[in-house]
Amino acid sequence: MVTRLITSGETAECTWFSPGTYQVTVKVTDRMGDEYTYDNTFVNIGLLPDAPSGPTSGKSGVKYTFIALVTGSPFQDWVCYLFDWGGDETYSDLVGLYPSGQIAEAKNVWSNSEQYLVRVKAWLLDTENNLCEETGWSDPLTVTMPRNKIVHNTLSLRFLERFPILQKILIFML
Repeated sequence: MVTRLITSGETAECTWFSPGTYQVTVKVTDRMGDEYTYDNTFVNIGLLPDAPSGPTSGKSGVKYTFIALVTGSPFQDWVCYLFDWGGDETYSDLVGLYPSGQIAEAKNVWSNSEQYLVRVKAWLLDTENNLCEETGWSDPLTVTMPRNKIVHNTLSLRFLERFPILQKILIFML
């Protein structure tokens, strides 16, 4: 619980580790000395989305589709998602608004040949009680974009130049 004075521009954070409903009161004093109080209700349901589904390997420069689903919340009417593509703070746009239980999908293209940990989080909306719950991040799906294989053997290159059909087959296989 934060009970100290927070100065202008400073952020106060609180994390709840147990499911429950939490009442938060924020008291603000402006430069003129006027005080304002804001009350908000937060619900922590201790829920994570399932790990995203999608291909676990591919080629850089190709667009791939991933799906997400969060289930088990009594508080959700509507859901929207955010995918973390596993790069340097690369995220999808907010995906949704989907009715509860509907699968969401997002697409991504990686430009580098690396290994990525794709995660998803959800916002669960309860329109009847005007509540919104942000889940934590899901377990990751490991996606590998392998490096292209380069043939360095000049004898092999000359052989492939003489038989271009084999070259096309090898390129297709790699």
